Amino acid sequence: MFGLVRFLGGSEPLAWTLQWMMSGTVVVALVMAWRSRLPYALKAAALATATLLVTPYLFLYDEMVLAIPVALLVRIGLADGFSEYELPALGCVALLLMSFPWVGAPVRPRRSVDRCHADRAARWRATNDDDEQYCFAIAR
Repeated sequence: MFGLVRFLGGSEPLAWTLQWMMSGTVVVALVMAWRSRLPYALKAAALATATLLVTPYLFLYDEMVLAIPVALLVRIGLADGFSEYELPALGCVALLLMSFPWVGAPVRPRRSVDRCHADRAARWRATNDDDEQYCFAIAR
């Protein structure tokens, strides 16, 4: 967020404020995911994606971390079947990553990967009959 705001001409205080807001949101979402009964592969994919979201600057070589959530999502998709948009979304991620050297502007495929995480989590919740899956109690 910080790098994108600065790239678009925003001030440094604005960039830091938005970066901290996004980082806090990511941390809360990650804690909720890990406290839930989501499959471990989805939790691990969310953690790998979150590491990129909380850093102020990302370079092309940092994007290699996305191989972890992509591999985990593909593994889940091969086992449970893919949604109709998941394979095209992963293709768009690959195209955006490959286009960066020629575009020279920030192209962020993380939103597509994040959307795949959210959809997988929602589908898992919908098929799980356990009533406690929506409870994110801090203490048991």
